[in-house]
Amino acid sequence: MLDKTEPGTMVFGSALNLLLFSRTYKQSILNKLKEVILNDRTRTYAFAVSTSAMADEIKILEDAADNLMFTRMEKPMKLFLKVARMKEVEFSEQEKEVPIPRGMLEEINQIAEATRKTRIPEIRKI
Repeated sequence: MLDKTEPGTMVFGSALNLLLFSRTYKQSILNKLKEVILNDRTRTYAFAVSTSAMADEIKILEDAADNLMFTRMEKPMKLFLKVARMKEVEFSEQEKEVPIPRGMLEEINQIAEATRKTRIPEIRKI
């Protein structure tokens, strides 16, 4: 839908694992995401998913990705990032704390929790 530009187009998708709660479309969505990751080189894709739900399905996408990073949360509200894989570049394998204030992380967490409670039941009906 977008014209090509120099240096290209980045597509960002967040919480994509929520789409997998649809019994009707789960497999076709998973197949399409995997196909995009493996074959579409016309754009750069950055997908964010949670591994706490649909871990087996998310592993399929992890295996297909050129670049792979993980975050984890530690109490009291500390976020950490670790790069697992980067294609054709050097990177640090050391886990780093992400410098986001605790209040902001709490706000993000509240929004995520509220979204999961409303969206998952809606998506399951599809």
